[in-house]
Amino acid sequence: MTTADIYLGFDPGNGETKVLSGTGRYSAPSVVTEAGMSANTITLTSQERTETFCYGYVSRESSVQTVASRRGKAEQIQKLYAIGLSLLPEITAGEYVVHLVCSSPYHGSADRELFTRELSKELVLQTSTQRAKVKTNVLAVEQEGWGLVRATSFKTSAGSAIKQMNRGGVKIIELGCGTVNTSFYVDGSLIDFKTDHHGVWSLAEIVAMLAKSEYRTTFEVYEVLQAMRSPRSMKNCDGYDLTASYKKAVGMWRDRGLAAVLSDALQSAESCPVVWAGGGMLLPGLGKGLLKKHKNFYCPDRASDPEFAKYAHVEGMYNAAIRDIARAA
Repeated sequence: MTTADIYLGFDPGNGETKVLSGTGRYSAPSVVTEAGMSANTITLTSQERTETFCYGYVSRESSVQTVASRRGKAEQIQKLYAIGLSLLPEITAGEYVVHLVCSSPYHGSADRELFTRELSKELVLQTSTQRAKVKTNVLAVEQEGWGLVRATSFKTSAGSAIKQMNRGGVKIIELGCGTVNTSFYVDGSLIDFKTDHHGVWSLAEIVAMLAKSEYRTTFEVYEVLQAMRSPRSMKNCDGYDLTASYKKAVGMWRDRGLAAVLSDALQSAESCPVVWAGGGMLLPGLGKGLLKKHKNFYCPDRASDPEFAKYAHVEGMYNAAIRDIARAA
């Protein structure tokens, strides 16, 4: 029977679960559902409770967080963690100890303790190819944006100079699926954090609404979200061309839903670097359609890796924390 230690960076999002281990980085649709999608069935046993769930549909968090909603989010994060584990090729069948750094959607010691307790529960993961028993050592639960501060380099919105962001003040804006998270760090310490609930899912909703008006047919928002990933997909979303709807929707999203975020970013850029990241930055034309060029606007840079903006946060967590701890051990 296989026994192994695994070091893992884990970034649970509303759109995708992203993980990084020693074998590479992986992602899958995040949000769990108990119906449909039988091919993605995962059975999770934790503290003698067995639950079967699937994944593949997006949801958006409520703007009002309560004790009950935080508890529900913690339980969901454990399921997303199971999804992340199921993606790893190094886990087949056997017993494993996972040393974990997790990104938290909330800020506060009580939330970190809650997520740490939930993730630390011993679990048995069962899929069509795996039956793994996992003990988790939670090294840290870190605020959104923490990994980005520790990413290696950034380029300006014009594509020129590379800059290190580990020192001084820096504002991080992550365009996620359900939310847009804004963090302000000074010398690596979090000073301020805000969440706006107009993430990329909102953009997909606008596209679906405009397309329905044009074609007189209903579009599933999740289907539209998948089509938005490339110009080619948008030209043939279930037989319809959504290109014009997408371009119009980006303008509406920019000028209405994201107006406050963009105004704050422009104001902040007068005194400190503003880093734009997250999977939303990879959508077609979004950089030009959403952001005004500014000498202090940056995005994570890796010329040979066009998806780095999506993974920069989890890579920063892994490289700065997990690998260093693994070496020390």
